[in-house]
Amino acid sequence: GRILVLKDEGFFKSSKSIGQIRAELQAHGWHYPVTTLSGEMIKLVQKRKLRRQHAKVGNKAGWQYTNP
Repeated sequence: GRILVLKDEGFFKSSKSIGQIRAELQAHGWHYPVTTLSGEMIKLVQKRKLRRQHAKVGNKAGWQYTNP
């Protein structure tokens, strides 16, 4: 539910990496390990609450999450 709070605040208007999402959650005082967070992100993608796209930023490749 806390990830959806970020969505409601407009956080996912632009693409965000899982590291950026984790940092924003921590800024709200909510601390999660990346391993827990990645599973929750997949669940939200499957429920079509968020969309993910594979992207390369610099020389790192990974998933980026946005509003559907």
